[in-house]
Amino acid sequence: MMITELPHFKPINPREKIDNTDDTNGFREPHIWLRNYSHYDGLFYTFGRRAAVAITDSFDKHPSYYAIPTFLNILEMLRARWHLGTIANIKLDETFERIAHEEKLNPIIDDTFQCRLLYGLFLQNPSPYLFDSGAITEISDSAEEIFCLNKIAFELEKKLSAIDKLIEVKFTKMNFMS
Repeated sequence: MMITELPHFKPINPREKIDNTDDTNGFREPHIWLRNYSHYDGLFYTFGRRAAVAITDSFDKHPSYYAIPTFLNILEMLRARWHLGTIANIKLDETFERIAHEEKLNPIIDDTFQCRLLYGLFLQNPSPYLFDSGAITEISDSAEEIFCLNKIAFELEKKLSAIDKLIEVKFTKMNFMS
């Protein structure tokens, strides 16, 4: 996270996207935008999958002294969700391996329970509690796409469903053989 204080900083238009494209050889590359999520003159903040930037003329003036900490807070929550989703995906992949090699069902069921718990924590989303319809809500909504949170949730659901079916088959096989 980069936070910079620039004296006399004032964005041209706080709602305007800055075009950051390369126009070499006459071919226009797809647009890359830096979106200003701030609704205030004199404050610019944006974020992407790997970084965030906040620029203001003064940290101790309205609205910077409360907007930047709020911005950091919501980003930390969103990145925590992304990390939880990633960890749950890795754990589910390990569980697939364990199903293939484990003779007993209890360790697999324990692993699946842990994965479901991680998935539940991943689903904890602050967005429904954001009713200001302002910058923080816009950041939260944009983060769903930027951090691929919906895609992660979809993949987790598919993997959990596949593991449930494999456990059912393994249980049936164990009962049939005994």
